[in-house]
Amino acid sequence: MQTLLRHIHKDRKGREALDERVLDEAVITVGHGSDQTLQLRDPAVARRHLELRPASRGRFRYRTVGGAGPVLGGRARRRGVLEPGDRIELGEQAIVVGQPEADFDGVLELVTLERRQGVGDATHFRIDLNQTKLAMRRPAWLLLLAILVLFLGIPLAGHFWPEIGTELRENPLLPSDHLWSSGPLAGVHHTPEIGLDCQACHRTLFERSPDSGCLDCHADVSGHVDVGKVAVPTLDAMRCASCHREHLEPSRLVRDDAALCLECHEAPDAFAQALGGHPLPAPVAGFSEADHPQFRLSLLRFEPAGDWRMERVPHSTAGVAESSNLKFPHDLHLDASKVESLTTGEALECASCHALQPDGEHFETLSMEAACQDCHSLSFDDDFPRRQLPHGDVESVLVALE
Repeated sequence: MQTLLRHIHKDRKGREALDERVLDEAVITVGHGSDQTLQLRDPAVARRHLELRPASRGRFRYRTVGGAGPVLGGRARRRGVLEPGDRIELGEQAIVVGQPEADFDGVLELVTLERRQGVGDATHFRIDLNQTKLAMRRPAWLLLLAILVLFLGIPLAGHFWPEIGTELRENPLLPSDHLWSSGPLAGVHHTPEIGLDCQACHRTLFERSPDSGCLDCHADVSGHVDVGKVAVPTLDAMRCASCHREHLEPSRLVRDDAALCLECHEAPDAFAQALGGHPLPAPVAGFSEADHPQFRLSLLRFEPAGDWRMERVPHSTAGVAESSNLKFPHDLHLDASKVESLTTGEALECASCHALQPDGEHFETLSMEAACQDCHSLSFDDDFPRRQLPHGDVESVLVALE
């Protein structure tokens, strides 16, 4: 089946350009997708908006596929029949069914108006403020004054007089300095000390939060690097909020994306300098087995002089083994049929003994008192059952036994 398509394009001066071509498709698809028969580059048109099928006597049957139905006779219809002379509009385009011609099953005319083109009052009808019979100056100045008072003056009063600020923040209907917030706080910061007091972090009015606003609460958090082993001037010059950003939705207070690590660890020698003979960490290209260097284990080694030293060994080293003389079978301790917690009666798990440090990156050093003594009591005197043997110092143990 053959359809004659006339594409009529109007430029800004109203001049028309005509382009004709023959379509052999039994189904003519219309949409903004590149695979459509009639591609309409218009955000108001769906990727595959509707389908046209030539019918008898120059008519076309249409069916809406992915967009709003065209308006015919004052109503939007998702399917129907187009007679010669009917016109449907899709965004900036109009499709008109032409009168049938010899040798063709139907004729379509596609009319495209250039955007922002003024053609008649229907497309560009301007409303002037003078038509509303409102004075231009007085309402504008009154509105500006109201904005300054409500959103600047009253919140500023709450800043300089804390008792007023507390009253404003406790009443959600009153304007307070929370109106200046660019977004919600992270969940962990919804505390009375922080959530209701912007000055807890923002020490100076209209300035970003300094590091002191973070370190008042996070003073015990370990630094990102050991400053005794590595010097990182770029990191020293950065604010805490360069990575830990507040007032974002969704929250990005704690980033865990790969880019955060790779920005520095992909080429550590470009940012850091080793101190005291300590080597820099190996470059990290990614987080697959091929792109990430081997992790290193901290193992105790006994020196002939009688002292212990810590040795860092790649975990893939052949024959690697610890030599602390501590025998701790994990399979036994994590077997619920053999060992259970004395306090809960449930099976032990990793967190029963291993606790994270406040930085969230390292584990606390295990000790007899913290991890073992709840189950393995060192009491030895029936007359004094609360008396415990000291642990770790052989001479102290002998003295206590004697």
